[in-house]
Amino acid sequence: MQDEEKNQSQLITELRELRQRLAVVDGLGEARGQVRSTIQESDERFRQMFELSNDAIYLIDLQDQGILDANPAACRMLGYGRDEFPWLTVSDLLSDGMPQFQAFVQNVREQGRGWTNKLIFHTKDGSALPSETSGFLTQIDHRVCLMALVRDTREREENARRVRQEAARADALASSAARLNAQLDLDAVLAAVCEETARALNVPAAVVLFFDPEQELFYPAHTWGLPQFFRDEYVPNSRAVYEQHPQRHVPQIVVPNLHVLPDLPNRELFARCGIRAIAIASLNREDNLLGALGAYAFDPEREFSEDDILLLRGLADQAALAIRNAKLYVQSKQVAAMEERQHLARELHDSVSQSLYGMTLYAGAAQDLLAQGNAEGAAAYLCEMGEMAQSALGEIRMLIYQLRPAALEHGLAAALQERLEAVESRSGLHVSLQADETIALAPGTEEILYRIAQEALNNVIKHACAHSVQVCLARQNGRVILEITDDGQGFEPDAVMNKGGWGLKGMSERAEQVQARLDIYSRPGRGARVIVEVMSDE
Repeated sequence: MQDEEKNQSQLITELRELRQRLAVVDGLGEARGQVRSTIQESDERFRQMFELSNDAIYLIDLQDQGILDANPAACRMLGYGRDEFPWLTVSDLLSDGMPQFQAFVQNVREQGRGWTNKLIFHTKDGSALPSETSGFLTQIDHRVCLMALVRDTREREENARRVRQEAARADALASSAARLNAQLDLDAVLAAVCEETARALNVPAAVVLFFDPEQELFYPAHTWGLPQFFRDEYVPNSRAVYEQHPQRHVPQIVVPNLHVLPDLPNRELFARCGIRAIAIASLNREDNLLGALGAYAFDPEREFSEDDILLLRGLADQAALAIRNAKLYVQSKQVAAMEERQHLARELHDSVSQSLYGMTLYAGAAQDLLAQGNAEGAAAYLCEMGEMAQSALGEIRMLIYQLRPAALEHGLAAALQERLEAVESRSGLHVSLQADETIALAPGTEEILYRIAQEALNNVIKHACAHSVQVCLARQNGRVILEITDDGQGFEPDAVMNKGGWGLKGMSERAEQVQARLDIYSRPGRGARVIVEVMSDE
């Protein structure tokens, strides 16, 4: 556009110089004819550029701001016929944009040429047309005129708007993904899904519906921005309700106004809650229908655009993945609980029940000896019974503390202290605990660390033949470090891990659940040290 403006400016300068030369050679026949011919050629070149330019060009009289002429591109741009422009002024084309036009003209007067993107032209039918306008001054018949070149920037601004929308959608999806990926608890995931959906689509309410495949019904699992009675009074919808409203934008249903579907289920409930428009996208994962994600608008003027629907679809895809992961996590916890119960059962059978059975045999033998008057032999059996009872008591204490102790409600440090006093101290070990009681972790992380410490301490009692054990819980460089050290007989960690003994594999798997680092250092005759490091929540 600037090159075209420059060419036109040069042509006008050339015309002005030729006219001056014509005045000088006035009366010189042949020379005068040559100059006139050159002027005519320049005029023709300018006229062709004026007529054929892809940019709209307006010739404006700055004295009365009337439109002297406009090229065909200008006619197409604003919808006026060329014969209509001489009857128009700049104010007819700019409406309320005259202050910006005056500032533009002033700049052109001062600089010789100028440029602005602040002028909004109005077409003949009243449509607003943002523009990029440049211009320069020229003289025509002793009148100072503005040659204005105008380019329609609607397409460029629309492209820029689309880019901004795409960026906003990407930011919304990234924010939603970051929040959902940080959750494993199903209730927390559902709450985050609803809140992120309402925020991203700028609506006051959202809902997650779960699909029951046995009954073929959708029912509300979580809501945001809606009263409690919504979930209580919501009548589950059949799958057919959604499938009878196919949409080209993928969601099962978009209701711009509830009046459109007078037979829509729960319509009266929606009206009581002030819901005026609905957009719902299905939650699908691996060809399985999990449910639906709904966005509700209260404002009757609110419409769900194609961009809204695309964003809702993206949020639904993320929500489906997060919900599926949360459900798998719940299932894994249930499996872990079952495995824990089976482990306790095995421990009871392998240790406590065997000790109790042995005590029963020794008690019977002692009774027989007493009946025979052999008090010394009976005393020996009773002594063995006492040792077995003491061993069984220690086993029972360990099994009890494999359940979550109440002390964890007061923090990990308190739970470790209680464990050491209740089990290790009573087992004859010298115990030492150094713990930062201000450390606060998420409940799940606390329990994982406690379980690892529990397994390590159990190994000390069962296998280490140690005299002392030290436990340290500290915070360092944004991480929480748990360390259990004993002075027992030690072992080869790799060999034990490969054999699956001492619960080392379980300790490693627990550490992975909270992205913790687990290190085990030990050598035969040198004791053992277990170190767990996890990111602090603070």
